[in-house]
Amino acid sequence: YLSAIFNSEIISKIIKPLQPRGLFGARAIHRRPLLFSISEFDANNDMHVQLADISKRSHETIAAAKFAKKNNIRAEVRKKLKDEIKEINQMVSKLLNVEDK
Repeated sequence: YLSAIFNSEIISKIIKPLQPRGLFGARAIHRRPLLFSISEFDANNDMHVQLADISKRSHETIAAAKFAKKNNIRAEVRKKLKDEIKEINQMVSKLLNVEDK
């Protein structure tokens, strides 16, 4: 559940303006998601369960994947998980009550 939220594009977009800039770009990403009200996992909340399930499936998919190039793994991961990423972003947007642009 938390892995889906923390790795969503929604979290990245909303924390970007809050990150301090360093010599090599944005910094301190590890604390910024905690500035938002993220509910504790509730096994009775369908959205929480769905996010956890999608996250688990995504982790399993990538753990079993073979990647063509070592220098382009992030792009390949995004391509393999494009449907899951879209679904996660929609749910996290609703969960945090922010617009998915």
